[in-house]
This record gives sequence, structure tokens and C-alpha cells, in this order.
Amino acid sequence: MSRIDESKMPWQQRRMRAVILFFVGVFLGGAVAGAAGYVRWNKPHDPYAKWRFAHEKRAEDFPTGGALLIGDSIVHRLYIPELCGKPVFNAGMAGARADQIAPLSAVLIDKLRPSIIVVSAGANDREQGDAWHRDLEKIAPRGAIVIDAPTSLAVRNGWAVIPALPAILRTDDVHANAAGRSELKKRIADTACS
Repeated sequence: MSRIDESKMPWQQRRMRAVILFFVGVFLGGAVAGAAGYVRWNKPHDPYAKWRFAHEKRAEDFPTGGALLIGDSIVHRLYIPELCGKPVFNAGMAGARADQIAPLSAVLIDKLRPSIIVVSAGANDREQGDAWHRDLEKIAPRGAIVIDAPTSLAVRNGWAVIPALPAILRTDDVHANAAGRSELKKRIADTACS
């Protein structure tokens, strides 16, 4: 097949050919960009990946053998610098579900080798109606102190349980008010240090 000599084509044909090639290029470029955008934006978004990374980096410089507080906003809002004479590493992530906390738990337990572990997870799962017991079992090892854990789950896993605070000590169905946080700190200390 012989190649067409464009110089012998009428200018209208050359122009039409250029327009067609332009639109084919735009279409193909758009299709490639669209596919790339689809892949990027349709990956599951994990808003807690940055928090987990930050906690892991902080753990590198933290002393081992202390206390680890890990969980959702209940833990995130607690300020406990020392527990039973040991430094406290607070790895709370406000709003996190148990499945978003679980990947961090194993990493921090391995890095920090804590002698005390306090866990609060599941409050956000309960509100969303998700099954969360398996993830709670991944977060809290045997001997952990778990805030508001179901009794059957606690007995099966050997956890000490701190019961939920009464309504008068909460600002809503989940979060402690100032008096509630003081009471929660006291309950944690009594359970951990006895």
C-alpha cells in the first residue's frame, strides 16, 4: 500500500484529517487519564493510615516495658502520663473502628513490649452496626484491660473489663465528660496497679 502524499491533498482534506487525529488523541488521552483516575479514587480510602504511621514512628523512641493505651476516641481523650510508675504510650485514634485499630496493635505490642495494655475499641463499630468482636480479639491480647467489653468475650480471652461509665459521667452515649474521664483514669489505675 502506498503512502499518501499530503502535499497533493486538498487543504480541506488535510484539515479534516488533522481534526480527526486531534479528537482521536483527545479521546485516547481522556480514556487513559480517566482510567488512572478511576483506579486512584476507587481504592478504599483509609483515613487512619497516617495516624498508624505516626504512632509507629513515635514508638521507635519510646521506652519499652511501659503501658500502652490503644483504641478509639475514649482512649484518645485520656491524658495519663504515667500508670503504675510506668510511662504511658497513648495510641488513640478518634473515630476509628476496631478493624482500623487492629493493624496498629500488633506493631506497637511488638515494638513497645508493654507490661500493661488498655484497650477501647468497638464504640464506633456498634454505632455503624459492624461485627467487631474478631477485630477486638486481634487488638487485645490475653491479660489486657478492655473498656466496656462484652462479658462472654472477656472471659473467653482472659481480659480484665472496665465497665461502661454511667450516663451522668458521659457527654453522649460514648464519650466521658471531665468527671467521667477522672473516673475512667481511676478505674484503669485500680485495675492495672492492683
